[in-house]
Amino acid sequence: MKVLHVALGSPEIDKAFRAKGHEVRRIEWRGLKAERLIYLTSIVTKEAEEFKPDLVFMQIQTPGIVERQLIEKLRSLGAFVLNWTGDVRENIDWYLELGPFFNVTCFTNGTDIDTFKAKGLSADYLQIGYDPEIYYLDKRERRGKGVVFLGNNYIDRFPESKRRAEVVNKYLDKGLKAWGSKWGNSTMRTTPDMERVIYNLNRYALNLDHFDRPLFYSDRVIRAQACGAVICQMSDVDISAEHPYVQYGYPNEYSDTPTPKEVAEYTRVNHSWEARIPRILEIMEKHS
Repeated sequence: MKVLHVALGSPEIDKAFRAKGHEVRRIEWRGLKAERLIYLTSIVTKEAEEFKPDLVFMQIQTPGIVERQLIEKLRSLGAFVLNWTGDVRENIDWYLELGPFFNVTCFTNGTDIDTFKAKGLSADYLQIGYDPEIYYLDKRERRGKGVVFLGNNYIDRFPESKRRAEVVNKYLDKGLKAWGSKWGNSTMRTTPDMERVIYNLNRYALNLDHFDRPLFYSDRVIRAQACGAVICQMSDVDISAEHPYVQYGYPNEYSDTPTPKEVAEYTRVNHSWEARIPRILEIMEKHS
């Protein structure tokens, strides 16, 4: 299959498609300067006319980037056009405006899927993946019994940001180590390599999301588990169907089960971007 990726970063998606035997070309729209975004339609159209993709996989999370005419042109060339967003957007009006023209719009949360379906629009669930070459169980690291949280303190910017700050600050006095900006014991933002080391050195990792929505969870859930850490879900959103090793609430007692190897291997098999490719093919078949 030929895949044209209209990308917002995430080169690991291209890598995953190629690993499954697909041919991929990439247009990174985020790298275009503002004055060149007006040419994005012609850039993508020209590439599609030459490449003749079977799938155009878009990650457009911002209004004003693509227009109806581009989507219609791509579909007229025989491409299946899928738009996916890994984040939650509180205002999805522009998604709804363009929804009728995509073959399908994919979200990582059930609320937006239900909103689309209630309006008779095509939508489906596609969760974020990760790159196992960046996040993995590193046997060289000596794992301790610590509890960590990786994420920035956004104060009250999003619906659950205030609660997240309250929970993290509550447990800082009980041994929790928080990494990210605006926490009491840390002002440091982490790189992917730093995240991998931190998760490999600690037994538990808290998950606190900015949104409590069905199906939704941060990519920290899969990144931490890919490194063998056990996720402690600190909200009422049940993610156990996809993550059987998740625990709920703060870990007041240490346990050596499940093993880091079990957690990491399950995550690699089920939640890497390469593991998401069959789901994308399933969505294409369902919405064709």
